[in-house]
Amino acid sequence: MNLIQLKAGKILCKLFLVAVFLVNGLLVTAQHQQVNLSGVKLSLKAAFKQIEQQTNLFVDYSVRDVNDSRIIKELPEASNVKSVLEQLLNGTGCVVTFSNGHAIIAKEGKVAVATGKITGVVKDQKGEPVIGANVVEKGTSNGTVTDLDGIYSLSVSEGSVLVVSYIGYNSQEVKVGKEDMLNIALTEDSETLEEVVVIGYGQQKKVSVTGAVGNIKNESINRLANSTTASMQGVAPGLTIQDKGGSPGRSSTTMRIRGVTTINNSDALLLVDGIEQRISDINPDDIESVSILKDASTTAIYGSRAANGVVLVTTKRGKEGGVKIDFNSYWGAQNVTDTPKHMETVTYMKQQNYAFQNAGQNPRYSNTFIQEWIDNNQSDPITYRKANQWQDVVYRTALQHNYSLTVSGGNEKAKGLMALRYYNQNGVVSNFNSEIKEIRVNSDFNPVRGLKLSADANFRTRYSLAPVGAYDYDINGGGVFYSMYHATQFVVPQYEDGSYGLGNKNANPLLLSKMAGDDKQWNNLFVGNIKAELSLLDGFKFVAQYAQRYAFNKTVSFTNAYTVIDKNFLDWAATAKDQPYAPNTARQRKREISRNSMNDYREDTDEYTLNLLLDYEKQFGKHNLHGLAGFSQIENKWSHNQAYRQDFYNNEVQSINMGSESSWKSYGYNNAYALRSFFGRVNYNYDNRYLLEANIRYDGTSRFTGDHQFGTFPSFSAGWRISNEGFWSDGLRNVISDLKVRASWGQTGNQTAGLYAFYDSYASTSYNLGGNVVQGYMQTALANKELKWETSTQTDIGLDAGFLNNRLTVTADYYFKRTDGILVSLPISGTIGLDAPVQNAAIVDNKGFELSLEWKDRLGELTYGLNFNISNNWNKVISLGGANPTISGGTSDVLTTVREGLPINAYWGYKTDGFLTQEDIDNGYARYDSRMTLGDLKYVDTNKDGKIDAEDMTEIGDEFPRLPFAISGNAAWKNFDFSFMFQGVMNAQTRVSGALAEGGNFEGFTLDIFKDYWTPENLDARFPRPRKSVDYNSMMSDFWVIDANYLRLKNVQLGYTFPRELTQRANIDKIRVYLAGSNLLTFSPLKEWGLDPEFVSGRFLYYPQTSVYTIGLNLTF
Repeated sequence: MNLIQLKAGKILCKLFLVAVFLVNGLLVTAQHQQVNLSGVKLSLKAAFKQIEQQTNLFVDYSVRDVNDSRIIKELPEASNVKSVLEQLLNGTGCVVTFSNGHAIIAKEGKVAVATGKITGVVKDQKGEPVIGANVVEKGTSNGTVTDLDGIYSLSVSEGSVLVVSYIGYNSQEVKVGKEDMLNIALTEDSETLEEVVVIGYGQQKKVSVTGAVGNIKNESINRLANSTTASMQGVAPGLTIQDKGGSPGRSSTTMRIRGVTTINNSDALLLVDGIEQRISDINPDDIESVSILKDASTTAIYGSRAANGVVLVTTKRGKEGGVKIDFNSYWGAQNVTDTPKHMETVTYMKQQNYAFQNAGQNPRYSNTFIQEWIDNNQSDPITYRKANQWQDVVYRTALQHNYSLTVSGGNEKAKGLMALRYYNQNGVVSNFNSEIKEIRVNSDFNPVRGLKLSADANFRTRYSLAPVGAYDYDINGGGVFYSMYHATQFVVPQYEDGSYGLGNKNANPLLLSKMAGDDKQWNNLFVGNIKAELSLLDGFKFVAQYAQRYAFNKTVSFTNAYTVIDKNFLDWAATAKDQPYAPNTARQRKREISRNSMNDYREDTDEYTLNLLLDYEKQFGKHNLHGLAGFSQIENKWSHNQAYRQDFYNNEVQSINMGSESSWKSYGYNNAYALRSFFGRVNYNYDNRYLLEANIRYDGTSRFTGDHQFGTFPSFSAGWRISNEGFWSDGLRNVISDLKVRASWGQTGNQTAGLYAFYDSYASTSYNLGGNVVQGYMQTALANKELKWETSTQTDIGLDAGFLNNRLTVTADYYFKRTDGILVSLPISGTIGLDAPVQNAAIVDNKGFELSLEWKDRLGELTYGLNFNISNNWNKVISLGGANPTISGGTSDVLTTVREGLPINAYWGYKTDGFLTQEDIDNGYARYDSRMTLGDLKYVDTNKDGKIDAEDMTEIGDEFPRLPFAISGNAAWKNFDFSFMFQGVMNAQTRVSGALAEGGNFEGFTLDIFKDYWTPENLDARFPRPRKSVDYNSMMSDFWVIDANYLRLKNVQLGYTFPRELTQRANIDKIRVYLAGSNLLTFSPLKEWGLDPEFVSGRFLYYPQTSVYTIGLNLTF
């Protein structure tokens, strides 16, 4: 032992002795505290409660020993607590002893036992019995729970330790002595009672919130998701996240709060530590909590930016204490979740022959070739190749790994945190990759009393790589994903000599992923944030915050020049002959990209935010008042520059100045906008029972002009904590421990207009003057100086309740939101010669409900929790204000519409009524195409005009998912921890198109389920008859809008924390290892299609959803 350790030991011994003397002094004086009882017909129970209120003691007893309902005939005179208790107990045969701040009442003459049964009562701070508390002998499975009177009984040995616990209370450990009765008082967990949620420009106690706020804690966030947006999927009702996968670094997710508010931008406002940022720029490991502001009372404080809801992200900060180092790392393997199953090759060839026959053509595959293929496929898989093998070749297992290091610590004067991160993710397809490097530093200072300063800096760089044109649709045979499923049947992916096979459109997805060229993106972000908080006069506080956000993004897309020749493709002329396969040796398919090219994009964003707040909080008896007044200003400047050249010397020289000057093109533009705001909030709280709140914001924007430049957005809300009323009896509180009803009304805005839509602007053009082409400018669209805010008016009614001492909590909301003044283009006379301007005209309604249930409990050493949430949103376009309905997409792909009476982007197409029959043909039933006959789809003539055309189209589904829900749970037992989440949607539809609906009619991937096709012998078939080179059966119709409901094991994790006595030998405070998985199990009607339930409607043109198996390590020093 060194000198420092010896001195430290002596100091601890002295402190221990001082503590012993202090405790003994308190015990001696406790029984001498003065008590003065008052009241009429006072019961013993009421008298004991008065004693607890007038002293620092807890009165412990068993109702088996004391009849506490007995009315006291004569109150004792004021005296010390020992004397008063003895008078109250006179004649009961009970005595009182004092120990550790407890006055313990028990029958006189009870015999102490060395081992045997011990009984007692577990109470809370108010002296009320705690029902269902866990009482366990430490280190064993021997335990029990308290009954309706808080009484427990347990056989234990003298010297053992009882562990008493209950949700919402701090656990107690009590050593068993010689007594046979031991009463225990639990203290409430202040963190649970004082739980706060982040709201606009501040915080509030959760119990005092009068609006609809979803609170996501750090531990609920799935850090293994492929994006920060996806990491929050399923954790809060009303927050709908569609995780559409997305390649590494370019995730495709959408976030909606309470549905689609407008025809225009419906993205929620996202603020990180008070500053607007993109959610893709946040490291999930850095998140401390997330608040989802859903109703107008919580969002109105953000005014014109808050119509679609607000997401507030609070990041982790340094805390008082010694230096703490956290290192977190995980390594994962990704695989594609679902892959469509192709029809078996022989079955496919026979189906193709039938399709050719239906088209009046000769079969493509003779019986001789089919038998030849059966005999030789295993021995010669090149000549006799499978119909489609792209999924086996293109998809692969891909690795990802993440390393995060956080150093934090400080004291009451200064605290700091530094976080470093490196992340790398390979793609499940070649040439996809992402890399993130990031550093975040924050510091907090309290230089003098009443002054707090903070300074934060965050720098993040993200690099991502993808093949050029990976998502192209039928351009040069399409990109990687299109060509996997279209026009590449019977193609050898790569020959033994390294050359590539080609499809009938000269494409090959494996070739494209490796040779097409690279699309590289660099996204660099710096955010600096400084904040000062000064306490002024009594109750007043001034806060100033200034932040600068600078983003520099660069994309370099280089298309390679190359030539690929395939001389060994399957010769369909030879396969059709009824003789041994003898392909034409002169055959050739050629893919030639003769000119390489480069696009270089540069984009800069520079934005500053200034917030000034004056906060006032004061309590006057039972009256609590909190006021906030603020000013905010945001200015954003954005610039874009782009250069293009062709004909580089070779594919390796990728610098824009090395291309041909004759092909040089450049573009550039910039813009700016600003927002200036004044806002305020007042909260009033009477006795924690009656809660009122009012918000107002006055926004001015550069997007509008004149009298419409400023807008006012108010909100009001109220809450009633019924459970705090005097009539809420103790017995009722034991069942319903907390009950609050609340209601709110308010308005928020949406500034979706173009930056200069109110301004008469000109675009560059060229025209002929005297035989010469000269540069000029012209107006192309009318300006609208009357543009103003889209305004959402929302009403919300909610309930928050807790049962069984808040072991079960319930939150429920119903809302109605109307958005009017939505910007649409109204028709104008063509004689004007200009495009119509947007005008405030349309109206959209959203209504819905949200429900969340949470259960938390402890059973001995097992703590666990379960959560269920569900929500639904109904969306309808009420009016377009005279604008024409819009239809987006194509009839052979996905058609959506915006029109009155329907949800935004409803699926629009034909209804079907089975297949055409002979009776239909004989009766002259209307057909979409004159070539349609028996076994083809029967489209419904909805307007009864005797023909099938666009006028027969109607609503056939909804693009937005309904009834999203999630079931999650967590548990901890000894050193093990476990968590899971099932997430799903009860009502969703998706449209399949392209090869997924063509059924082999073109040279596309043909699903195995299509083998149940119509023939004269199979009239009850599932799918229509195949016919080559026609798409009339795959038009946009309800036949191809299929159920996309699903239930998915979104994530699961099992962890183990090594015993501390082991880790501290290596000077490590904590070692935890875990196994985890994401998207491991899915139940959905789409499974038989081989599609992921969050499949993007249409053709298969997206990066596939992946499942991830992960092993991780958490270290704390």
